[in-house]
Amino acid sequence: MLRSETVTAPEIWGEAISLPPVTVALLGASNLSRGYWALSHCLRANLRPRRARILSALGPGRGYVAPGGLGPLLYPPIRDSPVFSALKKYSRQGERTIAFLTDLGNDFLYNVTGEAFMTELEALFDRLEESNTKILVTPIHPVLTEILTPRVYKFLRTCLYPKSRVSFEQVILGIEAVNRFLQEAEGTGRITRLEGLDAFLGWDYIHYGWVQGAVAWSLVADSILSCIGQVPRVVISQSQMFTSYLENGIRLVGTDFLGWYPRRSCLF
Repeated sequence: MLRSETVTAPEIWGEAISLPPVTVALLGASNLSRGYWALSHCLRANLRPRRARILSALGPGRGYVAPGGLGPLLYPPIRDSPVFSALKKYSRQGERTIAFLTDLGNDFLYNVTGEAFMTELEALFDRLEESNTKILVTPIHPVLTEILTPRVYKFLRTCLYPKSRVSFEQVILGIEAVNRFLQEAEGTGRITRLEGLDAFLGWDYIHYGWVQGAVAWSLVADSILSCIGQVPRVVISQSQMFTSYLENGIRLVGTDFLGWYPRRSCLF
């Protein structure tokens, strides 16, 4: 009697549960903060019933090298986050670990030069490689070097980073240098770049548009899942994206600004 090739649900669940757990670290600033809820829920839905853990170091205006934030709110630099020791710990326990780095570039507005930023990125990659963590990075949106003019840059800097006095020329040179560095790092197999997300940017050319965000973050989820050979089954809906915006606002005001709610243990 021939064995049917139809796989039953219990077999699928049993196979997924037997796979090693997955830990995903999401690192970024305001763009990631807006999409965090939707992205983390999408990853969990696609990985279920496989055991998954989502860690994150995020916050509006947050830098990788320098302290940064929004108004009076100041976050420690991502490089000092406990998320890196957590990845090392879980990797040693046999889990698959992936780090997604996005929102690079805020440090330029905190007087960090392109050279200094690349040195710190190199050190971060070394730390992640020590824990056998797969590294996925979004370049600084290349379109910024095309559409930014001194006048537009001054307007955005005044709105988003009113205390910064870094020149337009310094920022453009920094963006170009870091993106070349990331391209070279991908060429040596150290990282994987996630390109093409410029198409989903909104009016400020920094954050994904309110409507386009669902597609952008679904593509990010697909790329993260592909790092571990997981076939995506679920995408982010528009309603989930708006829920993510709302969750970000509540977290920002209720936890970060006013301290009404405790910070979740998965957020660093």
